[in-house]
Amino acid sequence: MNRRCRSSCGTRSSASQVSPNTARILAAIEGLPDDEREAFNLVRIQGLTQPEAADVIGCSPKTVQRRLNRSLMLLAEAVGDLRRPATPPQDGFGSDASA
Repeated sequence: MNRRCRSSCGTRSSASQVSPNTARILAAIEGLPDDEREAFNLVRIQGLTQPEAADVIGCSPKTVQRRLNRSLMLLAEAVGDLRRPATPPQDGFGSDASA
C-alpha cells in the first residue's frame, strides 16, 4: 500500500466519519488474527474466490475455507449483537394472500 492510500484510504484516518457500529465492525476485522484477516479480506472484501485467495496466500483452498470460517465465527462473537431483529414483511409479500 502506498503512502497516499494509507493516509486517504485507511480506516484509521476516516474512522471519525463512520457510525459507532461501523467503527466496531472495522475494529473487529482489524482485530482478527493475521491469517484469518487475510482470508477474510481476500474473499469477503476483495471478492476473490477461495481457490484464487489460496493462490495469493500460497496455501490450499481448504485452508482458506477454514480461515474464512474462523474469521466469520470470531466476527459473529465480536459484533453479533448488531444483528437486526427479524421482522415480518410490511408490504404483504411473503405471506399467504389467499387466506
